[in-house]
Amino acid sequence: MSQESERARDLCERVVRTAFEAEPSLARWSGEHSFDGAVGDIGPDALARRVASFEALIGELDAVPLGTLDAETRADVRSARLFLGDDVMRTRDLRTFSLDPRRALDLAADVSSYVSRDYAPAADRAASLLRHLRDLPAFLDAAFPLLDEAVWEGPRLIAVDGARGYAAFLRDDVRRELGPLPPGLGADVDRAVQDAAQACERYAARVEGLRVVPESLGGETFVALLEAQEGVRESVDSLRRRADGELERLGAQTADLAGSIAPGRPVAEVFGLLERDHPSAEELIPATRAMLDRLRDFWIGTGVISVPADAHCEVRPTPAFRRWSSASYEPPGALDPPGMAHYYFVTTVQPDWTATQAEQWLRSLNRPSLENVSVHEAFPGHFVHFLNAYRNPSLVRRVFGPSGFIEGWAHYTEQLAVEQGLAEGRPLLHLAQLQDALLRACRFRAAVGLHCEGMSLEEATQLFVDLAHMQRLPAEREALRGTHDPLYLVYTYGKLEILHWREQLSHRPGWDPRSFHDRLTTAGFPPLAVLRELLFDGVAAG
Repeated sequence: MSQESERARDLCERVVRTAFEAEPSLARWSGEHSFDGAVGDIGPDALARRVASFEALIGELDAVPLGTLDAETRADVRSARLFLGDDVMRTRDLRTFSLDPRRALDLAADVSSYVSRDYAPAADRAASLLRHLRDLPAFLDAAFPLLDEAVWEGPRLIAVDGARGYAAFLRDDVRRELGPLPPGLGADVDRAVQDAAQACERYAARVEGLRVVPESLGGETFVALLEAQEGVRESVDSLRRRADGELERLGAQTADLAGSIAPGRPVAEVFGLLERDHPSAEELIPATRAMLDRLRDFWIGTGVISVPADAHCEVRPTPAFRRWSSASYEPPGALDPPGMAHYYFVTTVQPDWTATQAEQWLRSLNRPSLENVSVHEAFPGHFVHFLNAYRNPSLVRRVFGPSGFIEGWAHYTEQLAVEQGLAEGRPLLHLAQLQDALLRACRFRAAVGLHCEGMSLEEATQLFVDLAHMQRLPAEREALRGTHDPLYLVYTYGKLEILHWREQLSHRPGWDPRSFHDRLTTAGFPPLAVLRELLFDGVAAG
C-alpha cells in the first residue's frame, strides 16, 4: 500500500472515531464497547461541536488526492466524505434535532445492546448499563428543549409510541434478559431502570403535546439530500421518469398475474386472496423459523450467491419499542466478537389486542407475504448481506451504512427470488412479491410528488390505494412517512441501480451471477455511487 493510501486509511479511521465520540450509540451498535455506559452530549453547544468537527474532517478528506489511492482506499475516503456531509446537512440544514423527536430519543433510550448480546459477562454489561441509565433522564430533559414548538407529524407519532415502548422494554425485559446479578448491582440497576422508564414516559408526554408542521423539502433540497447520502446526481424529472416507469412495469405484471389467478376479478380483490393463508398466533414464530431454514437451503441450491451452509438467523418476537415494524433484521456490530447472534424480529399478537385486531394482524402476516419479507430481511437479503459485508476489512464501510445499497439489495433479492424459481407453482408468492414492489415504487413516486410537485397528503394516499392496492389506513401511514422520510425512495432506486449494473456487466466475457452478487455483498455498505465505482473499476461502464 502506498504512503498516500496509508495516510488516507488513518484519516478514515479518525473519521469513525470522531463519529463514535459524537454519537456513542453508533459505537455500541458497531461493537466498539469502550463507549459502553456513555449517552453522549446533547444541547445546542454539543450540536455545534458535532457540525464543526465533521466539517473540519470534510476539509481534510477533500484534500486527499484520490488519483493516488488504490480502489478500496478511494472507496473508503468517498464513503467517509459522504457520511459526514450527509450528517451535516441533516443536523444543520434540515434541523432534524429540532423537527424530529426520534433523533435524540434513539441516541440514548435504546439500551437493548447491553442486554441482548453476550459480548461480555452479564455483570460487566449491567455495570455499563447502570451508568447509561443514570444519565438517561438528564439527557432526555436536555434534548426536549432542542425541539421546535411544532415538529414533523410522523416522527412525533413514532417518538411517542417509541418512548413508551422503551419504558416497557426497560421495565419488562431488561432484568429478565440480563439474568441473575450480584445483589447490590441488581438493586442499583432496578432503581435506575425505574427512573429511566419514567424519563422515557415523561419525554413521550411532552412530545405528544407538541404541535405538528408539514414538511416539504422542495426539488432543489430533495435532490441535494439524495446526492449527499448516496453520491448520485439526479434531477426531479429523471427521478419522476424512473418512478413512473417502474410503476408501469409492475402494474402490467400484476394485472397479468392477477388475471391468471382469478380471471375477471379486480386486482384489489385478488390481493385479498393472500390473506387467507396465515399462521395462528402460536404458529407465527415457529413457522417463521421453518421458513428461514427452507430459504437458506433454496439459496444454497441456486448457487447464485455465497451462503454459508450453517448460516442461522435467530427468530425472536419484536421488542416493545420496535413494534411499529411487522418484521425487521438486527445484526451484531461489525466490531463485536465473532459468532454472535443475528436476530430476525417478527411482531407477534399482543395480549391486549382484541380478537379482531389479532386476526387482522395475522392476515397481514400471511404466509406468502411473510416469505417475501423473509427473503428481504434474511435469505439472501439483509442477513446474508451483513454476513458477507463483515468480511470486508474496511472499517468505514462496515460501520457506516447509508440505506440506498442496504435496502436496494434487500429489495432486489425479492425479484431475484422469483427469477430463480422460488415462486414456481406458487402464484400467490409471486403476487406478494409484486405487492411489495408496488408499495416501494409508490414510495418513490410519492416522495417526488410530496417534496417536488406540491402533491397533497390526500393525493399521495390515493396513489398508494390506486396503484399499490392498499387499504386506506396503511396508505395514509405510507403517505405520511413520505413527508419526513423523503429518501424512502431508495428501496426502488437502489434495486433499479443494481438491475442496471447487472444488465451492463452480464454482456461481458466471463459474466457470472454468483461473482456479481458476491462482489456486491462483500463490498460492505458503501453509498451507491461508491459501489458503482468499485464494480466498474477498470471497466468501461457504458
